Amino acid sequence: MENIYDDGKIYMLFCNTTGKRYIGSTAHSIKTRMNHHTNSYKKFKENKHTHLAIFEVLENDNYVVQLIEKYSCKNRDELCEREKFWINTLMCINVWGKNINSKYNQNKEHKERVKATNKINYEKKKQQQKQLELNNL
Repeated sequence: MENIYDDGKIYMLFCNTTGKRYIGSTAHSIKTRMNHHTNSYKKFKENKHTHLAIFEVLENDNYVVQLIEKYSCKNRDELCEREKFWINTLMCINVWGKNINSKYNQNKEHKERVKATNKINYEKKKQQQKQLELNNL
């Protein structure tokens, strides 16, 4: 059985506008990972996702993605440990396991907005489910 982590990668996003760096890792293609990041950012702008440090690089839409290292390993934990090494080595906006450098982190207003958005989304799903049930009668 093939191990997807044989194709592990550590990458960096660099914002040309602000000079901020973000370090990440993936066992998939960097293009696939970037699609995930940009989709999360779009959801954040629609108040459907919580803030992540990477958004501080994506928000100016003026960044480059660079492969730092191909890192073959056995599992996600090993890949994350290598990512942690690079996060601790390079000046970057993310801190291992947390987005504590995020300008939105620990921001009460943001947390309240996310809570309100989650409640609205829950109510919308509930209404959609009711409508589906009525349509099936």
